[in-house]
Amino acid sequence: MALIRINPENQYSALSTDIANSMIAGLSNVGAVVYLTDTKAWKIVNSNLTLSDYDLPVNFNGTVDIGTVDQGTGGSSAWKVTESNASAANTARSTATIVDPVQVIDASGNVLSATPSVSQIAATPPTATVMQNAVTQSAVGTDLTVTGYATAIIQIVSSPAMSGGTVVEFWATPDGSTYQPILAHQIGLAGNLVTSTSTDGEYRISVSGFKQVEARITGYSAGTVTVKGYVSPLAAFPTTMAGLVGGYTSEIDVTPTLTVHATYVTGDYVGTSGTAMVFAGSSRLNGGTGTVLSAVLIDYAVQSVACELWLFDTAVTPPADSAAWSITDADCARCVGVIPFSTYYASAANSVSFSQGVGIGFKTLAASTSIYGCLVTRGSPAYASGDLTVRLTIYQD
Repeated sequence: MALIRINPENQYSALSTDIANSMIAGLSNVGAVVYLTDTKAWKIVNSNLTLSDYDLPVNFNGTVDIGTVDQGTGGSSAWKVTESNASAANTARSTATIVDPVQVIDASGNVLSATPSVSQIAATPPTATVMQNAVTQSAVGTDLTVTGYATAIIQIVSSPAMSGGTVVEFWATPDGSTYQPILAHQIGLAGNLVTSTSTDGEYRISVSGFKQVEARITGYSAGTVTVKGYVSPLAAFPTTMAGLVGGYTSEIDVTPTLTVHATYVTGDYVGTSGTAMVFAGSSRLNGGTGTVLSAVLIDYAVQSVACELWLFDTAVTPPADSAAWSITDADCARCVGVIPFSTYYASAANSVSFSQGVGIGFKTLAASTSIYGCLVTRGSPAYASGDLTVRLTIYQD
């Protein structure tokens, strides 16, 4: 085994006889380059760890001896790397120090320079675009140009920390005119993908194919908010999500406030007078879609009376609490499904009714993630406000 690391930048030397099945045992660094000292060839490690031919760029760091640089002939102006002293080069690779100077040789074999100027190009840190500069109001701010880049990093710093309703929203456009919310990964939190935030920190966005990104401030409350954006041509590392299967499944609980909370009769509406229950966050994005998988009705008063949950994709107007259930034709047209609760399972203190395999699909409004619900009793229960909770399990597309 002659594999030797020759500098800290993923360059190795080896023998061609070290290659078996297009691989070198022990070499698992994708993107590493390998110089074969016996065949004078360069190889690169592919994503499947196999080796393929590689042309070494002219710009190298000059910290180790790689032989002589020979200018190609036959009309080519390309530079070729050849081995001038295999023994010394191997010594150099093992010690990561310069043994022989690099020589530049013309097509006739004349040495042009024994000590050429060989320099390393310093890494250039990304330049920040100030998208929001100590802003004290709701604002769209300055766009971050991402054309030709794969990843954007959005840094949010506020003083004091955002609170009281201040939100930063992430938007992107492929054409410079039509913007849509875009998911950002809050760095440091596994699987936390958001289109808006009220938390300072760094957020990573995949921007391939987009032209610009915005970090809009909405609902401003107090303090200053500064947002800076950075771009990178490299794709972001995959986001680690805790349990990808079911990662977009949500449970939403709503406990309706009962305005009258009297003894109801069959066919009565049970809830806040004139206001439906709001299941906020039913879709992941505004105007998103999903499916209600199951529903649970928790009855803390142990009335265990049959009832129905009517679901709508729009905020409808129900009647007064304890009045006969009735809605307009327009509201009825917004109904996406009705979930019955009939069989109850009781303890000494409470009871539950479970409706499984519901399968109600929905699409929220363009500026909303909510669906809406109204309870209708089919018996004569006596409820006080807070006696009922409805839980929906929703698969979010």
